[in-house]
Amino acid sequence: MIIYIFVFFISTVFGSFINVVVSRSLLSMDYIFDRSRCLTCQRQLKFWQMIPVLSYLFLKGKCYYCASPIGISNLLVEITSGICGLICYIKYSNVEMIMYFILLLFLLYISLLDWKTKEVKYSHQLILLIIVLCLNIYQAKIYIIEAIITLIVLLFILLITKGIGGADVNIFAIISLLLGNRIIYVYLLSLLYGTIYSIYLLVIKKASRKYQLAFVLFIFLGFISYLILEKEIYIINYLLLK
Repeated sequence: MIIYIFVFFISTVFGSFINVVVSRSLLSMDYIFDRSRCLTCQRQLKFWQMIPVLSYLFLKGKCYYCASPIGISNLLVEITSGICGLICYIKYSNVEMIMYFILLLFLLYISLLDWKTKEVKYSHQLILLIIVLCLNIYQAKIYIIEAIITLIVLLFILLITKGIGGADVNIFAIISLLLGNRIIYVYLLSLLYGTIYSIYLLVIKKASRKYQLAFVLFIFLGFISYLILEKEIYIINYLLLK
């Protein structure tokens, strides 16, 4: 139990860094050498004010100096990166564990950027492809045919319904290089999460039916959900086909 708590909190540090990179890159600020500071009052933060998860809870989601609110998304990203670390630690070992953790963190990063800008740069898609290909090489298997089929099917869906974007199609195809035909589970889970959120927005009247949903986040959630439920999905699939 102690090791799980340790892995979780170490992993949240990476989520905290992702928050910094996303927020500062959108403001064209340096996120490597510049000291951490409140973006409202510009006061430098002390160490105890930057402890992932705990500092947010202790400060009640506000800046210690100016009391300006800190978005709850910061807390959710830190918790999510902690969960990603636990998934990788429990499911994989050694090099594979590190590579999957890098993959999940990068997916989380581009998910946040897509959520805030509704854009996924081609350079980020290329980096994602490189990470997945490295995993393919390490695992000595790659699902090229399945990736091509995924690309064709989703491009057809894109042309007919315009329900997803070109970047979403590319990301599904890249992940299918890793999962093969199991990408269908990621797609269905992503669709489920996206649909639930869309219905929620319609109910609270925050969006119309023509609202363009930033879908990469739901692909990410579908992917980690599949990794968590992989054994259960396999058992259910086996029982259904038996």
